[in-house]
Amino acid sequence: MGFEESDSYNYYYPQQNYYNESYHQNYQGKSTLSQNKSQQGNINKEQNIINSTTLPRGLKNIGATCYMNSVIQSLYHIFDLSNELFKSYFITQSLRVEHLQKMPMVSAFFDVIYHLSFSEKKSVNPQRFKNVIGNNESFRQYEANDSKTLTLYILDTMNKELNENKMKTENPGLINAIRTYDKKDDKSKDIVKLFNDNYNSLIGDLFHGLKSTEYKCLKCKNSVKNYEIFNIFTCSIEKSYLNKKKQIEENKGEGKNKAGDKNKSDDKNKPEDKNKDGDRNRADDKNKPEIKNKGGDKNKADDKNKNIKLDVIDCFKLEQNTVKFSGNNQLFCEKCNELNDGESNKTIVIAPKILILFLDRGINNRFMMNVDFPMVLDINEFLIEKGKKYHLKCVIEHLGESGDSGHFIANCKHFDGNWYLYSDSSIYSCGKEYQQNGIPYLIFYENLFLCLILYIQVLFHQFGNYWALLNN
Repeated sequence: MGFEESDSYNYYYPQQNYYNESYHQNYQGKSTLSQNKSQQGNINKEQNIINSTTLPRGLKNIGATCYMNSVIQSLYHIFDLSNELFKSYFITQSLRVEHLQKMPMVSAFFDVIYHLSFSEKKSVNPQRFKNVIGNNESFRQYEANDSKTLTLYILDTMNKELNENKMKTENPGLINAIRTYDKKDDKSKDIVKLFNDNYNSLIGDLFHGLKSTEYKCLKCKNSVKNYEIFNIFTCSIEKSYLNKKKQIEENKGEGKNKAGDKNKSDDKNKPEDKNKDGDRNRADDKNKPEIKNKGGDKNKADDKNKNIKLDVIDCFKLEQNTVKFSGNNQLFCEKCNELNDGESNKTIVIAPKILILFLDRGINNRFMMNVDFPMVLDINEFLIEKGKKYHLKCVIEHLGESGDSGHFIANCKHFDGNWYLYSDSSIYSCGKEYQQNGIPYLIFYENLFLCLILYIQVLFHQFGNYWALLNN
């Protein structure tokens, strides 16, 4: 794969022992959280629980669970998620054992990321997490499944559990952004209440965004807005590809028309050619049977398709395109009380702090072309709320020809600033840059501001290590 496997773990392991026997015992299959405060072990309350000294660890495949392992690794590497859960438990104690006992998904995720952070072993057994997601019939069996569907289920379930247990996170910036967007729209007031009641948690604060679709009647100019809360942004590769192909063909057509107009004007200035034989030959050519080179045409079409390159910005542009409604597909206008021609426009009102992109490649993954995505993603031109830039954090890739088979792997930027490839229990060091191995499936971007904070924290801990060495 182009990577060297990180086998020399003994070299990287620090002298400090984070392993806590009372916490780890009987981990497989059930929670062993204790109310004994001594279980906090050697956690230093003066620093972040996870930092640049936290080591990368794998997850054991316990029966076609690569889809699950890739999602766990990706969510674990979202610093503001994992570190905040640890702080809530070990430092502020706003997250207590009695809370975790009422929140199966949060508790199972907490358990597995605890082991990923502090276990003495190179890989962790995620059996209890598998048991919890098995409460959903879709994930009950030990068989291949979908990483995107599981990510949605985990985020939605954790958000619901945190809200039901009154573990809310104040997010005034989000609420103000909704209010500022359209003060006159009554639906915006409803969406504020919806966020306050159902998404005002750590999960809602990090992962949820808001889109609006405005439908406009072209007769009376009346418009109506509908809102949609999302935590995964779907990039339709099929639609983006067809849209870009159409644009390329239209641009070529415009170029040909310009050239044709020029040739016509040149032809007018030419003297008339009275060549009757030439006219007869042209008539004979019309009577010849047409030769269709189907294979050649197909190859030419394939070559053209290869020249069409896509990136995720194309997908955002497609989302912003105006959709026309006419003929048999008119809009019903409540003001006119009849069907009229109309149009719709979509807008991203609020982009989440953690932006997850799903590269939807169509039925049976027909559109398997490569899609470019940058290390730093700037989508401000598509946003109402400006100032959002994202840094690439994790990429879940798929190895195999179809979504029903193959293998999921996770490429993640670790807390030490380096990239690692996680293939279940195997870990490969990738250096400072992301290196693609399979077909990108889910892409995790982190708000650039959050990345800068983490980078400063990494430098701070490295400086502290150097200072300790000098003093010794």
